Amino acid sequence: MIFLISEDRLIQHMNKSALRVFGPLHGELCSTHLCNANDNCASKCPLTLTINYKHKDTPTVIAIKDLTIEYTYMPFLGYEGHHLMMLIMRDITRRVAIEKEIAQFDFDLETILTEKIKELQESQQIRDQLNEEMNLLKNKLNQMREHDGMIGKCKEIKAIRAMIHQVGPTDSTILITGESVTGKEVVAELLHKNSKRANKPFLAINCSSLTDELLESELFGHEKGAFTGANALKKGHFETFDNGTIFLDEIGDITPRMQSSILRVLQNGEIKRVGGSHPIKVNVRIIAATNKDLRLAIKNKEFRLDLYYRLSVIDIHVPPLRERKEDILHLTIHFITLFRKRFDKTITFVPNELIDKLLQHRWPGNIRELKNVLHRAVLTAKDSMINVDNIKFNDYRHENNTQDYFEDLTAQLTNHSLKDTIAHTEKDLIEYTLDKTRGDASLAIQALKIGKTAFYTKIKKYGINLNGT
Repeated sequence: MIFLISEDRLIQHMNKSALRVFGPLHGELCSTHLCNANDNCASKCPLTLTINYKHKDTPTVIAIKDLTIEYTYMPFLGYEGHHLMMLIMRDITRRVAIEKEIAQFDFDLETILTEKIKELQESQQIRDQLNEEMNLLKNKLNQMREHDGMIGKCKEIKAIRAMIHQVGPTDSTILITGESVTGKEVVAELLHKNSKRANKPFLAINCSSLTDELLESELFGHEKGAFTGANALKKGHFETFDNGTIFLDEIGDITPRMQSSILRVLQNGEIKRVGGSHPIKVNVRIIAATNKDLRLAIKNKEFRLDLYYRLSVIDIHVPPLRERKEDILHLTIHFITLFRKRFDKTITFVPNELIDKLLQHRWPGNIRELKNVLHRAVLTAKDSMINVDNIKFNDYRHENNTQDYFEDLTAQLTNHSLKDTIAHTEKDLIEYTLDKTRGDASLAIQALKIGKTAFYTKIKKYGINLNGT
C-alpha cells in the first residue's frame, strides 16, 4: 500500500492496494488526513502515525483495524520543489500469526504433528495444505532443536529426563531397571551425553548374549597364551574405552565369577587380563541395566549384595509401555515419520480407530513390538492413510508374561496344528535371540546351543533376514 503525502500531511495519492484496504482518503476533513500521533485530531483519524521528515531505516509496526501493518517512509522533493513524502505499508498479519504459532508450539515437533494429524481429518483440501505446512515446520524445527532420542511426555519419562540432567554430569554408577525393550539403552546413552565424558567413547554390551569366558575376555582382555587360541595379547574394553562409559546391559545374567570381577573394577578401579597377574588401573564409568528383580536374585543367592549396592547408587526405573500408554501416540508419530521417510511413503492420515486399537493392546514386547507393528503397517499401507487392517500384532509374548504367552499358544492350536504352532514359536525364538545378540549369528548359535548347519537351515526355512535383525 503506497501513499503520497504533501507537506501539510494531506494524502495526495493512493495506489490500488491502499484504496482497497482504507477506501479513498481525499478531501478537507480531518479524517482524510494522515495525522501525527500528537495532533488533536488523531483520535478521529483512520490512520494515526508518528511521522518525522527524516529518512527512517527501521520499519515500524502498528495495528490498524484488524490488520498488523509495517510501514516505512522517506521524504523527497517534488518537481516544483514541494516537500513530499512516500509512505509504504505492508500487511504482515499472516506473517505475525505464523510467528506466534511457532512460538506457541515452542518448537515441539511432536505437538505440531499431533495437532496437524487431527486437523487433517477435516477435508482433503485442508490435508494437502497442512501437509505442506507441516513439512516446512518440520524442516525448520529440525534445524533449531535436537531430539534426545527418548520419546514420551508422561510424568515418568519427564522424571527420568530430570534425573538424567541431574546425575548425568557426575561419575556415579547408575542401575537402570525395567523390562526388555523399554528404552534402557537410550537412557544410558543420554546419561553419557550429559556427562563430562560426552566427548569420550560409549560402549554397550549385552551380558546375556555372551558366555562367561567370552564376556571376560571382551571386557578385561587376555595375555598371550592365556588359553588355546590366545596367540597375542589383547586389550579388553575397559582398557580400550578408558575415560569413557561402558553400558553393561542385562547385568543380572552374569555369573558369580564375573560379578566379583565387576565389583573389583567398581571398588578399586582396576582390572586383570585373563592369564595376567598384574592389576591395571582404568577410569571407566559403568552404567548397568537389568530386566530382572535383583533383590529377588540376592535372596536366592544368585547375585551379590555388595555388587548390587555398588551398582545402584542411583536407580532409574523405565516403565513398560503398557504403563505409559499416553506416550503411544507420540511413539506412533515418531515411528510413522521415521518409516515414511525411509520407504518414501506419503502417509498423512491416521484414523482414530487405529490409535484406539494401539491403546487397547498390552504391548508385551514394549517399544520394539510397537516399532515392528508400525514398520509393517507403513509398508503395507496404501495411498496416504494407514488403516486398522494394516495393524497386525506379533504373536510373540514377552518373557515376563508367561501366562499370556501360553494362552496365545493355546488359542493358536484351535486354528493350527501343533507342528505349525511349534514352528511358529521356533521362528519367534530365533528372531528374539538374534535381536538380543544384535544380529550376531555366531553368538545366537551359542545361546541357542544349536549346530551351525541346523541354524542356517532354519534361517532359510523361516525366511529370517539376518541383515535386517
